[in-house]
Parts: sequence; structure tokens; C-alpha cells
Amino acid sequence: MRTDTVRAKVNHQTKASAEKILKQLGLTMSQAINLMNSKQTLLERTGSHADLFKM
Repeated sequence: MRTDTVRAKVNHQTKASAEKILKQLGLTMSQAINLMNSKQTLLERTGSHADLFKM
């Protein structure tokens, strides 16, 4: 699978908190971003934008 690099500025404390939670889930930040992008793409195809951030 071909990959691209994404660079973003985020609040340090928010990033640290997210990484702690993701570690407990066994996920990396990259995996979490890929999950979010996959869900966004799926919701775009199905027209379910209202549920975009429900997990």
C-alpha cells in the first residue's frame, strides 16, 4: 500500500493525552489517523455526515 506523510501542528498536551489513550488501545497515532480517515471516507460515501465523530 502506498502511503503519504501528513504533518500537522497540535496542542502538546492534547497530543500527549491522545497518545496515552491510544497506547492503552494498542494503536499508534498513525493508525488512529488512518481509522479516522477511513471512517470519514465511508461516511462520505453513505451520506451519514451527522455521525462523523460518533465512535
